Amino acid sequence: MQSESSKRWIQAGISIGNDLHARVPCPECGHQYLQVVELPFESQSGPKVELLMSCPKCKAKNYLLKRAD
Repeated sequence: MQSESSKRWIQAGISIGNDLHARVPCPECGHQYLQVVELPFESQSGPKVELLMSCPKCKAKNYLLKRAD
């Protein structure tokens, strides 16, 4: 069973994965919008991007891995 926090992070990841410029409130504190840093890299299966999502207020962070567009 997923925690409510996990569900909020998943929704944040979906929103940011679809639009890197989406203004998504922090899933932990809700007081600031998440900041996103793109970390591109090459893998054996092709180019990928790791997205670091972080809150400037509470310092919560999470990562999203996706294929590069």
